[in-house]
Amino acid sequence: MRRFLLIVALALGALALSTSLAPTSAPAQTPQHIRVKVGSSTTMPIGGAPKEVSVENPEIATVEVLEDGRVKVTGVAEGNTTLIGIGADGGDLVMPIMVEKKE
Repeated sequence: MRRFLLIVALALGALALSTSLAPTSAPAQTPQHIRVKVGSSTTMPIGGAPKEVSVENPEIATVEVLEDGRVKVTGVAEGNTTLIGIGADGGDLVMPIMVEKKE
C-alpha cells in the first residue's frame, strides 16, 4: 500500500512538472507522454513488459498490457490522467496521458 501511495504521489508530481518543464530527449522506443483521442487506442513499448500498470483516473483512459509486452491505452473521455506502474526492471513507471476529443 505504501508503494502504491508513493507511486501516486510521484505521478502527481510528474504531471505537475511535465506541464512546466521543456521536454528532454528520451530513448525512441519509450514515449515521454501518451496522447490519444476519445474512443481510440494506441499501443507502445515501454521498455519491456511491466509488472503492474494502471491509470489514476479510469474515467479518462484505460490501460492494459498486451501479450507482447506493449501497453495499450484507450481514451475514454477528454482530460488528463497518469499511467502508473512497476516496470519490467522493478522501477516506477509514471507517464502523463492526454486524451483529446474526437475531431
